Amino acid sequence: MTHALRSFVSVLCVWQAATGFAQTFGPPVIDRPLNDLAFQITFISGHAAPVAGDIEAWTLWAGATGDVKLQMWRPVTGGFMLVGSNIVNVPVLGLNVIPIAAGRIAVEAGDVIGFRYNDAALGTRIIDYTPNAGGSYQWTNWPDPSTDVANGGIIQNSQLLGQNEQREYSLAATVTTVPEPATLVVLLGGCLGLVWRRRKRA
Repeated sequence: MTHALRSFVSVLCVWQAATGFAQTFGPPVIDRPLNDLAFQITFISGHAAPVAGDIEAWTLWAGATGDVKLQMWRPVTGGFMLVGSNIVNVPVLGLNVIPIAAGRIAVEAGDVIGFRYNDAALGTRIIDYTPNAGGSYQWTNWPDPSTDVANGGIIQNSQLLGQNEQREYSLAATVTTVPEPATLVVLLGGCLGLVWRRRKRA
């Protein structure tokens, strides 16, 4: 193994160990036939983060442009607690991949995707959906500004409607896991050992 290649492998191993691994979860993000008109309304899904980590990006299919509050919710007794939100501007129709550099939401495995429209009047909303598609989305009665809760706020199950409609929305999230310090040491040790063994063979 050349010195340049050894250096590349070493840097790659360190980068993977330090940055963790990304997983995207949620339904297929595709062009769907309908868009909401509702405003001052919150939607909560059953699409759960597979691991703990930070939400580094959102992917959605837009039937309109504008602002939407993308959220992660934690199931709690009797309802859902808001873990965090990213207010994003969707600039173009169709597929949008929205990276989050600052203000990433820290999630636990089992936290679920949601979103909110805070618009003040009826109008074509952003994220495409399909009715009767086996989805698990529920939503709050609208218009209701009181359901725009702060982080740590609760939406009660009794406030949620729409389970029978089985809607599916084109919204997914990407979570990046960051290894614990002890795991990081093991990963780095393994990488350095690999480089050292290959160096001895060169």
